[in-house]
Amino acid sequence: MKIFCDIDSTINNHWVRIQKNYENNAISDKAWSREEIMKDLPLVGSREALSGLSKSFEINFLTARGDIPDGFNITRDWLDLYDFKYNSLILVKKPIEKVDFMVNNQPSILIDDFSRRQEIGPSYIHLYDDVIKQLKIKKINFFLFKGDWQQTIKEIYEN
Repeated sequence: MKIFCDIDSTINNHWVRIQKNYENNAISDKAWSREEIMKDLPLVGSREALSGLSKSFEINFLTARGDIPDGFNITRDWLDLYDFKYNSLILVKKPIEKVDFMVNNQPSILIDDFSRRQEIGPSYIHLYDDVIKQLKIKKINFFLFKGDWQQTIKEIYEN
């Protein structure tokens, strides 16, 4: 079985970058530059958790970075810098596109924070509600990452 894992706030702490580049109620384009993205640090335990899961699952990354100029190469370089092992890297332009991708790649599991760990403000709290709704309608197996990789692993193996 395949696992498709989000990147931002699921394996990295991108909110440091977002907060640093949040001006006038908007995220500056600078936040998506190679220089800024490469400063993101992995979340504690993310690399080890995915390495452990790779013994039972194929690990793939699925991220809505398709609108970032050179997004694929920047993301691949970041994953390689921090020695994440994976089978594929897929970029979509919008979070809702993850649903169609998952429908076409069943059976599989999606691990995503769905912006629930955001720290900016109310404008991002419900960013992924439409995605979650569609995943449920289409009966896609997904896990809401809540900041604890050990808990996520436990939930995956219990289900």
